[in-house]
Amino acid sequence: MDGVKTMLGELGHHYPMAVVSARGERSTHWFLDQFELTHLFKTIVTAQTCAHTKPYPDPIQWAAKEMGVLPGECLMIGDTTVDILAAKAAQAQSAGVLCGFGERAELHAAGADIIIDTTKDITEQLLKKS
Repeated sequence: MDGVKTMLGELGHHYPMAVVSARGERSTHWFLDQFELTHLFKTIVTAQTCAHTKPYPDPIQWAAKEMGVLPGECLMIGDTTVDILAAKAAQAQSAGVLCGFGERAELHAAGADIIIDTTKDITEQLLKKS
């Protein structure tokens, strides 16, 4: 979790953010509260929020609606193929990050629009100056 809170804070100055988790509501909120991250997100989607969870598009579509944007304007950042497949199903953009369970080849095969090596690289990639 090194640097994650700082990264999320920086991104939050530029983008509305949501958590889309396949975990249950209690577990998701406990995790976010434990690391003092809850306040950084406009909405939090858990396994209980929608009829279906990832890889279905429902949770991403719900989060987009709550944030007042279209799913196609969203970027799903995830470390598993399920995250990438959910983004694709919702017609959102997707970034696979190599900080968790997924490997480069499988995230690429799932259709990730970009692969980011570490969480430290997320801010640099998303806030690039052209």
